[in-house]
Amino acid sequence: MATANAGRKAKPAALKLVEGRGNGRDSGGRVIKDAPAFRRLPPTKPHDLSPDAAELWDELIGELSRLELVREIDGAALRACCESFARYRTAVRMRQQQGILAMTSQGQGVAPWVRVEESAGKEFRAWAAEFGLTPAAEAKLATTGAGDAEEDNDPFA
Repeated sequence: MATANAGRKAKPAALKLVEGRGNGRDSGGRVIKDAPAFRRLPPTKPHDLSPDAAELWDELIGELSRLELVREIDGAALRACCESFARYRTAVRMRQQQGILAMTSQGQGVAPWVRVEESAGKEFRAWAAEFGLTPAAEAKLATTGAGDAEEDNDPFA
């Protein structure tokens, strides 16, 4: 049974402001409610991350914290992001060492690590977008600065 909200994900209030008309209104002219005031502290690094995941965690946490895009409660999501990257990286290494084809029970076929690489890459891209780490997601988070003042003077807004 489908729900009314199944089609489109809700956007964070900050993103609605960036894409909106200004003066606290979204692109449709509706007043944007304030987001909950979560504490913007980085989550504690899990002690049992795989080495590749731990490396990515260290790379991401400083920048996400600086931009105030991560909260203490985001630890599980960030962990899933980093571990999906680690699975991707492991599968890439296997493909580079072993190739794309492998013997299967039905003869020669696509190696299982190729499928892992593809699925982990897609999963990582989805998690990365949640944290604003893809170029498209970054562009949505960007503010224009000088354009904001011009928008306030737009008689059509």
